[in-house]
Amino acid sequence: MTVMSHIVDRLMENFDPIEPKKISEHDYHQWCRGFVFDAMRDCSYGQSFCRHFGIRDNILYYAGTVADADAYIRRNYVQ
Repeated sequence: MTVMSHIVDRLMENFDPIEPKKISEHDYHQWCRGFVFDAMRDCSYGQSFCRHFGIRDNILYYAGTVADADAYIRRNYVQ
């Protein structure tokens, strides 16, 4: 066993995967209506969603387009 594999094994012993936060359809639509104000402050769709719901998701935060971010949000967060 290499030193690196031993370190990884030790780290994985305490690994507890975090379930994605689930957002209700109602809360999602309310946020969508208010997003225009964040967009006026130069905040992207993904960044606004993450900030509003207290989510830490780099894929979403740095999503390139609104369509990509919205599809990702619906697939991973909206119930």
